[in-house]
Amino acid sequence: MQVPPDQTQENAGERLTSILNAFGFEQLSMPGDGDCFLHCISFSLSSLLTRDNSNLATYLKSIGISIEIPDKDKINVLRRLIVQEFMGPNRHVYEPFLITSTTDSYDAEAQKFLESGHYDSELGNCVPLAMSNILQVPWLFLPPWKIIPSLT
Repeated sequence: MQVPPDQTQENAGERLTSILNAFGFEQLSMPGDGDCFLHCISFSLSSLLTRDNSNLATYLKSIGISIEIPDKDKINVLRRLIVQEFMGPNRHVYEPFLITSTTDSYDAEAQKFLESGHYDSELGNCVPLAMSNILQVPWLFLPPWKIIPSLT
């Protein structure tokens, strides 16, 4: 099967830029260290906190996040919060995503998210939803392929 020209890897950056521009956004470079999603969330939260968002700032401080703490520490807090979300009362939301046979139990797989750089797993697909649930902030994800953006 031949890939249509507008679906090739060469055009992915162009397509993403076009999608972002259509929504008034820009693409930012994030470290490719396995924590790129969390770097992005940390950056976004810092950006939101520099505006007058006192309710958001109060809530974020209550869960251990403030603009004063370094990015690395924010990421560690976010990882801890993800594990708490996976293991807490909402675990029934995330458990069905662990569908292939694995030697690890759901609990063991969830605990792996405390490790810096761990993301690539079936449960990793739930991290954006968990982040939205934890932070109580909707997130708009714009992938570089032609689909409707997803709002979590």
